[in-house]
Amino acid sequence: AAMGWFCYQHHIDFYLEPGQLTATEALEWARRGAASGDPRAMYLLAECMRLMTFDARRTEPGELTGLLNPFWYDEMYYWMWRAAEEGLLVEALWGMRDIGGDVWYEFPPSRAERYIEAYKHSRLLQLRATFLRGAERYGQEYVDKQSYMDDSVVDLNEHSSLAAGEARVTEWLKSHPDVWERLYHRPSMSAQAMCPDDPRRREHFDFVGLNRELSAYGLNVVPPLEALAQRSRENTE
Repeated sequence: AAMGWFCYQHHIDFYLEPGQLTATEALEWARRGAASGDPRAMYLLAECMRLMTFDARRTEPGELTGLLNPFWYDEMYYWMWRAAEEGLLVEALWGMRDIGGDVWYEFPPSRAERYIEAYKHSRLLQLRATFLRGAERYGQEYVDKQSYMDDSVVDLNEHSSLAAGEARVTEWLKSHPDVWERLYHRPSMSAQAMCPDDPRRREHFDFVGLNRELSAYGLNVVPPLEALAQRSRENTE
């Protein structure tokens, strides 16, 4: 997956010797990484394709411009979407939140829908940060409720704008109940390399804070160790 870094011709020219690797070869490596199902690899492929569009726009017709087939943006969007939806990867959530910019101008089709999706991914950024005790929740990386409602391009009234965004968040959370357990068990998400069964691992995850936030959506996450103990008791009985 990391080979996708070299999809950008500037990186090839700066870091590699002539003839070591082409952007096309780097793209194929990135695609193999994404096919493995790892969210970070999916994001790296989408980012790789995004960078290649910049090269293609300023080069003469040739290898790079030939890569931008009619489905190029669809594929780029697909991998960014999967990285955000399946892994709540911060970089991918940022990318989905900023949808409608220079690269994503075709997705989704309406401005109102675009901002509803932006709100959803911004809210997911907040929930993820709460769960993983991340500093991004205190920055400007997410759209807060007030700025969302004040944005003049949202073709909805103030009440229905927020309601539509919250409804989309609720729908997503209820259709992805296992996402928090997946984050808990992914080694790269922990500050230290600990076995998931190590009680100290839980210190890196804020289940109390997460459940406080999720209560507004009628949801509750049982910590893995507690769920395991509960299943053991049920089996014993």
